[in-house]
Amino acid sequence: MAELRLLDVSNTQENPMPIRHVTRTFADGDFARLGTGTDGGLLRLIAGVERMESGTIFLGRRKISGLPAPQRRVGILFARHPLYLNRTAAENLRAGLRISASAAAEAALAFGAERLLAVNARELTAEQRLYVGLSRLLLQSPEVILLETPLRFLPAPSRPAAWSAVRRLHALTGATMLCSMSAAEKEILDFTADKA
Repeated sequence: MAELRLLDVSNTQENPMPIRHVTRTFADGDFARLGTGTDGGLLRLIAGVERMESGTIFLGRRKISGLPAPQRRVGILFARHPLYLNRTAAENLRAGLRISASAAAEAALAFGAERLLAVNARELTAEQRLYVGLSRLLLQSPEVILLETPLRFLPAPSRPAAWSAVRRLHALTGATMLCSMSAAEKEILDFTADKA
C-alpha cells in the first residue's frame, strides 16, 4: 500500500463542479469521508475514468496520472453499483478477474453475500448490489479504493449496516479508502453513531 498525493489537480470541463488546483495527501491506509461536489469529482480523476486538465497524481513514488485506469491499482465503486444484469452475482464477481469460484465465494462471505451468488443481478436490491460490489473490490486487491456515494440509493434503515460493510472492506484490505458522501448520508451515520 502507499500514500496517495494529488498535486495541483484541475478539471473544469467534464465535472459540473469545477476542480481547480487541488493539492491533497492521503496517508497509506487512510479512510477519508469526502463531500460530493469537488471531492466527488476527484474520485473519477484518481481512478482515471475522467481526464485531468493539469496536475499530477502519485501513488507512493509511482506517477499514475496519465496511466490507463486498469494500470493504476485503484478500485472504484460507482453510486449505482453497476453490475452485468444478465449475469449472476458470482459471474459479476469473477468478470475480468482470474480467480476461482471458491475465492469469489470467500469474498462474498465477508459481506454476507454468499447466498446471493446464484441470483441474477437484475433481481438484487440496491443493498445487495453494494455487497457484491464490495466483494469484487476485495478480490481486486487495489492499493486505493474509491467509493462514490455508496449509500445514496439505499433505504435509510439499511444504511448503518451498509456502512459497517464499507468499514469492514477497509479493515480487510488496509487500502487507502476515499468515500464521497452527501450531507444527508453523513447526518444519518452521525445520528446513528450518537445513539449507539
